[in-house]
Parts: sequence; structure tokens; C-alpha cells
Amino acid sequence: FEFKLSLPPWMEFFFNPFLFMGHMMAEMCEINYKLPQVQQVLNEKWDLIIFTPLLNECLYGLVHKLNTTTLIYTPTTVFTWLADNLGSPNPPSHVSSILIGYDERMNFQQRFLNSFRTVFDWLVMHWYYWPKVQAVYRTALGDPNIPSIPKIERNASMVLMNSHISFSPPRPLLPDMIEVGGMHLVPAKPVQPKELDDFLNGGQDGFILFTAKKGFALPPLDFVSLTEEILLNAINEAVNNPSYRETAKKLSKIFLDQETKPLDRAVFWVEYVLRHKGAPHLRSAARDLHYIQYFSIDTLAALFVILASCITVNVLIVRAIYRKCFGSKSTKTANSLKKKQ
Repeated sequence: FEFKLSLPPWMEFFFNPFLFMGHMMAEMCEINYKLPQVQQVLNEKWDLIIFTPLLNECLYGLVHKLNTTTLIYTPTTVFTWLADNLGSPNPPSHVSSILIGYDERMNFQQRFLNSFRTVFDWLVMHWYYWPKVQAVYRTALGDPNIPSIPKIERNASMVLMNSHISFSPPRPLLPDMIEVGGMHLVPAKPVQPKELDDFLNGGQDGFILFTAKKGFALPPLDFVSLTEEILLNAINEAVNNPSYRETAKKLSKIFLDQETKPLDRAVFWVEYVLRHKGAPHLRSAARDLHYIQYFSIDTLAALFVILASCITVNVLIVRAIYRKCFGSKSTKTANSLKKKQ
């Protein structure tokens, strides 16, 4: 189930949930650090920590204090702001902000809006949401020197992403970013009891699964404007239009065509990180670059200064040569004209 606000289009574009959750997450963070289990975690030794970044940034203080190997697990493909922290290429020309969900092939208007939205989301995270959470875990743990959220994420050894090319657009990924989408899935088993299995398989058009489970990933209808007619039309469209069944079979075939099972792949890379002491050789140097360095703004500025200097020097040299060669002749000609007069 997905809750969808009924907002005007222009308001939906600027809607960022972190603008509204900053204060709430800060209060929840204060409550969490008062729990006795937190101190118990700090007193134990851990070989590996796997944490989810989305709405769990409050616990980054614990991650830093435990000082051990860390992995990030994302419930979707990597978020744009997380990709920035990990040094992963994240060009808004074809990588859409997860909060607007454009296709990877965008027209000019979409690329313009996606670029604006990417910068807008970056500002919200860096200047509003993260500072609120950082202030809480620094105060709760009594250490004002605990690194910021971006720095703690940059120290993670690897990212496991619950995504796959069959249902996520292609995007640049670094060697320490591993797709393990579907690792929670298990082969289908017959429904028990057998009478229920026979009943479900007996329908000519199959059966309809109704669920209100949180996080169910199918695109929902707008609950606010939902009517009986809209619901009936949606059911008839899904049942009678063969393209839905064909598309599902096509995506299933792509998803199942993998060299290894997602769960086996996740286990391998977790063990790999432990065997190689955090696998620092997979880490991109881009993680340690400032934004000015990453986008080569400093080198472009230096090139601009050099180019401007060369142009200026050449102009001055040409002007000096011109004055040397033609300035004296002009002066002599003017003096001779005065004498004749």
C-alpha cells in the first residue's frame, strides 16, 4: 500500500518528504538513544554491521562508535544523494531523482526539471534533514566530533541494493555497489490445503490478490478519488489486455536469467568484504573528493584563468607591436600635415 497525497502538480514536484519528517525523525532519534538496548549494543563487539540508510540515519552515531566493517543495504536502487556520497556517477541527464521517477530517456523539459530537483533534494538533505539528525546523535552520545552522515556513509565498505535491471533503469554502478534484488524471494510452493489450491487455479482468468500490506510494490490507484467504476475498469483492463501478462512474462524471464542467485551473490560479497578487511581496493577515489574537485570546477577555473591570461597577453603584445610599427608613422604624418598648414 502506498499513501499518495492529492496535491496540484506543481506542489507534487516540490514535495520532499524529508522536509516534513526532519523534526519527527529527530524526536524519534532522541527516544531511541534513551533505550537500554542502545548501551547494550555499544558494550558488545561486532564483526560486521549492515544498516539501511533511509530514515535510519539516527543510528549512524552507533555505527561510528562501534568502529567496525560496515555495509549499506538499500530497499531500492541507490538514492541520488547516497550515490553522491559514495562517489558514484549520478548525472541528472539520464539518472532520475527517485522522488519524481522519470524514465532514463528524458526530453529537455524532464532533464531540466530533474536537474533542478536533484539539486533541490541535495539542499534539503545537506542543509535541513541531516543536520537535525546529526545534532541528536552527537548530543545523545556526548561526542560533538562524530562525523556527519555523508562521511559515515562514505566509510561503508559496500552497498547491497534491492534492485535489478529487469525493473530498475540502467545506471552507472561502481564495483562496490552490488545488485541483489529478489534475494528475499523463494520458489513458489503449492497452496495448502489442496482444496484452496484447486480453487485458485480453477478460475479461467486466474484470481485477484488483495493486500493492504505496507510496502507492496505495485503502483496503486489514487485512493482519494477511487470509485467503483475506476476499480472495475482497472480490473477489466488487467484481465482482458494481454499485454500485461506478456510484459510480466518478459520481465520474469529477464529477472531469472542470472549467473547466480541474488541471495548467493549477497552472501558471497558480504564474506568477501570480511575476508579482505573491508575491501578498500574496491573503493572509488571519488568518495574523498570535494564537490569542487569531483566536478573539476577548480581545474576548469584554472584553465579559464590560463586562457584569459594568454588572450590578455597576446592582445597586449599585438597592441604594443601595432603602436611600435604604425604609431610613429601616424605621428610623423600628423606633424608633417601641421607644418604644411
